[in-house]
Parts: sequence; C-alpha cells; structure tokens
Amino acid sequence: MKRILFFILLLAPSVLFSGWMVQSSGVSNHLNGIFFYDANNGYVCGNNGIILRTTNGGAHWDTVHTGIYDPHLNDIFFATVNEGWAVGNSGKILHSTDGGQIWKDQDSGGSFWITSAWFVDEDVGRCVTKGGRYIHTSNGGSNWITDVVTGNDLYGVYFYDANKGWICGTSGYIGKTTNGGSSWTDQRLTPQTLHSLSFTDAAHGWTCGTFGTIFHTTDGDTWISQTSNVSNDLYGIAFVDTNNGWAVGSFGKIIHTTDGGANWFSDTSGVEVHLNDVCFVDANNGWACGNGGTILRYTSVGIEETESLKFKVESLKLYPCYPNPFHSFTVIRYSLFDNRTPITDDQSNGSCGHAVLKIFDISGRLVRTLPITKNRQPITEVIWDGKDSDGKSLPSGIYFHTIHTDAQLSAIRPVGANNFQMRGKVVLLR
Repeated sequence: MKRILFFILLLAPSVLFSGWMVQSSGVSNHLNGIFFYDANNGYVCGNNGIILRTTNGGAHWDTVHTGIYDPHLNDIFFATVNEGWAVGNSGKILHSTDGGQIWKDQDSGGSFWITSAWFVDEDVGRCVTKGGRYIHTSNGGSNWITDVVTGNDLYGVYFYDANKGWICGTSGYIGKTTNGGSSWTDQRLTPQTLHSLSFTDAAHGWTCGTFGTIFHTTDGDTWISQTSNVSNDLYGIAFVDTNNGWAVGSFGKIIHTTDGGANWFSDTSGVEVHLNDVCFVDANNGWACGNGGTILRYTSVGIEETESLKFKVESLKLYPCYPNPFHSFTVIRYSLFDNRTPITDDQSNGSCGHAVLKIFDISGRLVRTLPITKNRQPITEVIWDGKDSDGKSLPSGIYFHTIHTDAQLSAIRPVGANNFQMRGKVVLLR
C-alpha cells in the first residue's frame, strides 16, 4: 500500500492513511532478519555480518560495527530492550547486552547454517539450522546444545514458552514439542518448503512458504490451508492478533489479512526485490527487510473527528499533487461538492460550510492546517509551501494530507465511483 493515502471522512475515530514506505538503510547488503522490540527500537541483520540499529522507528538507521564481514547473518531477536542475539552461517551467534551497540561471539558448538532464532526470555533461547538441527540454551547462550531433529532443512522457529514450540522447514515439515525439544511430533503438511512461523498464543498460528503457501492452526495441532491468492514464495509472516497479519516474499510481494487469513489481499510495496522478513509490534506499526539494503515501514495513523456536523457531502475527490516531489511548494487539487440545492444567493460564491486540509508527517503528527472551500467548481486548488503552522520550513520527508469537513456524512461517495478516492503521499525535498 505504498503511495496510498486514505482520504476518509468519518464520524468516529478513523484511519487517515496507511501504507508501506521505503526507509533509507544506508547499505546495499541483502538484509535477512528484522526485529522490533517496540515502535522505536529495532534491529536488522544481513549479509557480510551487517547489523543495523534504530531508536526512532527507522527514521534513521545506524550501522553497528560487529567486527565480522563474513559469514552472513540470517536472523536477529531481542528478549529485552537491551539483550539480543544475531545468528548466521558457519555457526555464528552474536550476543549484545547494551541494546545492540556492542556484539560478542558465543560458541554455538558447530559450523552449521543457523537460519532462525527465538528467545522466550533472556535465558531460554531456541535456534534451527539447515540440516535439521535444533540448537538451544537455558543460560542466555553461555552454553548451546545441539540436537538433530529431522533430515529436513529448518527455516522457522517459534516457542510460546520454554516447553511448547514449533519449527518448520523443507518438504512441508512442521515439528511440535511440548517438552522443550526433548521430543517432536511431525505435523508435516505439504510438499512445499515452509519458511516462517507466527503465533499469537499457544493455539493460533500461521506458517508460510513457497508458491504462496499459508497454513493456519487454531489448536496448535491441526493445520488448515489458506488461500493467499499469490504464487510468490513467502519468506516471512507476522500476526499481531488473531485477525491482523502480514506476509512478505519474492519480488516485493506483501499480502495482509484482517480476518485471520480467511481472506488475503495484496499490498503495494513499491519494490521488486525479495523481501526476507517482516515484524509488527502492533496493527499500526510494522517493518520488512529484503535484498539490496531494502527496509520498508508500514504505518497506519488515526485521529478522532468530533466536530458538530451539519451538511451532507455528495462527492469527494482528491487529485495527485504537483509537483511531487517538490522543493518550494506543491499544489493540492480537490473536488468537494455539497448536495444542497438550490444554492441561495448568499451561497453563490460556492461556499457550503467549513472544511480544512490537514497535513501530517510520517509519524502522524499534524504539522499544518489549511482552510479550503466546499464548492461546485470542478477542481479547486490549494498551495502548500512546505512549512508548518508556525511558518517554519519542514525538513525533507514524506507527508500526508486529508480533508476534514463539518458536513453530514451519511451518504458519501466520490465522483464517478462507489468507494473513496485514494491518492499518494507528498514528498518534500530540501
């Protein structure tokens, strides 16, 4: 949903805009794993031992000097805001105790390709590898123990607690344990490779894999296939509750669901590279990473509209801004008609009630409010000079705009359509 802005007029709390936007990573390495502890603190790892760190939701990413340039790192996980691990090829396990600023080696006990990691807390950790190995620790990685679980390569791991967990991999393999990995139940599903797991509790889980494969369980034991409506390989999946989830995969594919996977819909990522992992901290804040240093952020921001509403708007249409991107000013064009007829003499100038144009930065902060007019003219224009409400020039970045009106909204529809018009973001370049 990159470049999509929802221009919505609602009486109750409403989403103003949502979508995926590219963040600048500052690197070109393939990025394989992403983890956010909260909406501010996040971490990415990738090829050539790279780790990136942000403390502001990805507005700025810092490259952390791990001291290694090989092997590749495949996954990263933080059990607390300070304590985290990154895992990769050649048995590499790195550990940080200061929020990802300094990383030190831990001895994994082998040279295998570690693909995924999950920590229940700062002591109990679980990893899986190609070649079917399950690596686990109960003391924060001071000691790692390796067990061979299956002949399948393993790519995903999730543990609900120290005892109950699932792993997945090639040939549709899903293994479940209820005793911390001492024994595993084979829940094999499909010939397709399964790359990732996401659970919202001890019963509700999803897995995704090649050729758009998605399976869902509501009891942790029985898995049912879901229709993803895509044929792309899916490499990462993340659910924030039993309804809202996202999956990412090859050639920039992102899909999402709002009903637990009964229906999946494609988002517009704006990129064509493979997306390797996805992480959400809640339904409004998520990130994905991929090849070529790609990092995407998903944002959904809402506010509450409480004005006393008087009239009924018949039509709303917002047109693309121009120029976009812009340097000194941009022209925002719109059509906003009132359906009261006939227009009386005192309305001959076209004014039909109060309306404003609100401009938000990428974090959802209101930066400018501009008065506009509801009228019967085909297209009306308003100029924004890239400044905030105090007249200060705003920095380069992505901005969103929407119209708020005091009109009665019981029968809104856009011109020539049955749904709201949706237009793109505005990019300011200084």
